[in-house]
Amino acid sequence: MKGRICFILYLILLWGGFLGCKTITLKSKDPYTKEEKRLFSDKNLYIIDGRYYLKVREKESGEERFLEIRDYFKNPERWEIVKFEEGRKKEGKAVESIAKETTKRIEKPLLSSLPKAPFYLKKKVLIMPFEVVGESLIYQRPFVEGLFARVFDQKALRVLPVFYNGKWDSENFPEASQVLKLGDNYGAQALIWARLYGPFRSSESFFALLEFKLYETLEGKAIFEGLLQKKAQSPEEALLGLFGDLVAKTEEVVSSWPWFIRVVKVQEEKGLILAGERSGLRKGDIFEVKEQLQKEGFKVRVSELLGEDMAKLEPVEDRRLRPYALVVFTGQME
Repeated sequence: MKGRICFILYLILLWGGFLGCKTITLKSKDPYTKEEKRLFSDKNLYIIDGRYYLKVREKESGEERFLEIRDYFKNPERWEIVKFEEGRKKEGKAVESIAKETTKRIEKPLLSSLPKAPFYLKKKVLIMPFEVVGESLIYQRPFVEGLFARVFDQKALRVLPVFYNGKWDSENFPEASQVLKLGDNYGAQALIWARLYGPFRSSESFFALLEFKLYETLEGKAIFEGLLQKKAQSPEEALLGLFGDLVAKTEEVVSSWPWFIRVVKVQEEKGLILAGERSGLRKGDIFEVKEQLQKEGFKVRVSELLGEDMAKLEPVEDRRLRPYALVVFTGQME
């Protein structure tokens, strides 16, 4: 009898072990066959929730999106594959995972030759209208931009967000001349361009992707780019997390920059700049006008604060200010 009971227990344990092994096997099963992997082994792929996606552009409409690899092969003539950005290094494999944030500094800009500004001199960051991509968009662009503005206002400590106002044609953007002009018009030291994908529904959660580039307005160059991803239980939560990451990355990069601005107008030998109390300026602060960036210029003083975002400068020396003169912080305050 005792031997019979032991035999039954042995069978139960054996069956339970078989089920356990079967469950593990099912969970780790690869969704793609060897033949499918061979077909797309040379493609620039993204991994999203364990599945392979291509970034594609529809030939007829020009719309860009992320498309699951199997859907691409159903009608490949319909799509044009958007390759990884030129100059971007691949890590020795055809698949790039975007489960982690990917960012890249592009080049060392000219502004790195200027001294770093004190923490209380805040830089303005001009936010361009979002490009929103994907048919499965849950929120319209005005809501997305309003949400981003709210997050930026709440989380930014060392930069001031300024949002582009007016009609915007992004067809030829960005050219260096456009970036410079926008920086002058808004008194901004940096500019952000962003393209949002989603939020998309993924099984029981939502995810969104954000491409962005950060430009400096001294030369009009892109100096930082990134691709961020966020997964959450609701679409709004995914966007909030994504925008919070973008604000943190922007502050990390821009906070190490020098402070500079251009004179927008000269009246009675005094120069008007689009920065004031919000930017941390105080009456009596000393800056330097640079006619050539690498050479010593002449000193100017903040003679009057005209509200939150405007101030007047007067020469300390016997020199004349000119419109669009470059004003920089070089280490001396009040």
